[in-house]
Amino acid sequence: MTLDAKARAFARLHPTHDSGTWHLWCASLMYRMCAAYGSGPIPIPASAKIAGDWAGKLNLDRTKAPIGAFHYWTWGADGHVGLDTKGGGTNVFMASSFIEEALGNSIGYQSVTGYARNGAYPYRGWSMTYGKNGKITLEGPVTIPVVAPKPAATPVVAKPNIAMQWAIDNKIVDKGLDPNAPVTWNSLIWTLYRVRGKV
Repeated sequence: MTLDAKARAFARLHPTHDSGTWHLWCASLMYRMCAAYGSGPIPIPASAKIAGDWAGKLNLDRTKAPIGAFHYWTWGADGHVGLDTKGGGTNVFMASSFIEEALGNSIGYQSVTGYARNGAYPYRGWSMTYGKNGKITLEGPVTIPVVAPKPAATPVVAKPNIAMQWAIDNKIVDKGLDPNAPVTWNSLIWTLYRVRGKV
């Protein structure tokens, strides 16, 4: 299952935050995504701003963000955070009242540039960790093992016995005839015809 499918499944199961809105609970959403689909951060950041501060140096180029990256913005004292589900900052799963694709009560998708709103909420950058060490475990592509085809079996030719070898040498039967094969009328007639000339 892709990370995008996991985020959508999570939103279907949790369209609200404790029966209320997800608005202002972006840090809680990221913690729960890490816990559900990776490893939760230790210690748990008290806000998205603290998570961003603890995540180390943030990369400002949102186009280089891979799937599973956490995007951070400046928003009041608490900041804001979202999870990239497709890479490049175009589909960021988040808890916010300002989303492009709603999946519940203030939960859904927005792009990095869309959320920044022309700099009103400055983009801080992205990191592969939520806080110091929270992260999403990505499933690698499923590799279908290639089974080498079995080589064609070499037909086992029975070694002719003395009588068969005599019949072959005297051209009564053809070389390569399988002595264990059932006798057909055609093979019997030709054998008798050849024997007639030898007798």
